[in-house]
Amino acid sequence: MLTNYWDTSFLQCLSDIPICLKTIFCPCLVLAGNKAGADERECNLCDCLCCPREYFTRQQIRSKYGFEESVLMDCLMTTPPLLMLALCQDARELKARKDMK
Repeated sequence: MLTNYWDTSFLQCLSDIPICLKTIFCPCLVLAGNKAGADERECNLCDCLCCPREYFTRQQIRSKYGFEESVLMDCLMTTPPLLMLALCQDARELKARKDMK
């Protein structure tokens, strides 16, 4: 059941191996896909070349699904040491919500 909070844990990156591997080897593609998913559109070449900032994508996902606002946590989670985990969490969340439609 989808709620107004992240349905996947920040540390559950291994729960979806394809997303995990894509994030490790092609993080810009996952970042671009997350941005397109948050916009409810297909990913395009511009998304991949522009490589939008993950912080703003997380904020957009929070707003879109009514998640509790957490500017500080999103800022911390999108720093280089934690960025891969944030990318995986966002990709899993968008996938789960798209599959529920």
